[in-house]
Amino acid sequence: MKKIIFISIIIICNSITIFAQTDYTAKEDSIEQTKTVKKPNLAFIELGGNGIILSINYERYFTDNLSIRIG
Repeated sequence: MKKIIFISIIIICNSITIFAQTDYTAKEDSIEQTKTVKKPNLAFIELGGNGIILSINYERYFTDNLSIRIG
């Protein structure tokens, strides 16, 4: 029973992180490149990350090279 609950939690956490990924637009033509839109705010749940067991993180991008993460 514990194994089923653990596997279910892993599947749920992994499916939640899909929505945390940034959107990348596809190229319409191989010569012409499209501009990607970056989201300045990002919230995600980590399993086995910095919080060892489970952590909820919020990340704010100010520029391409400067961001702050709280979790």
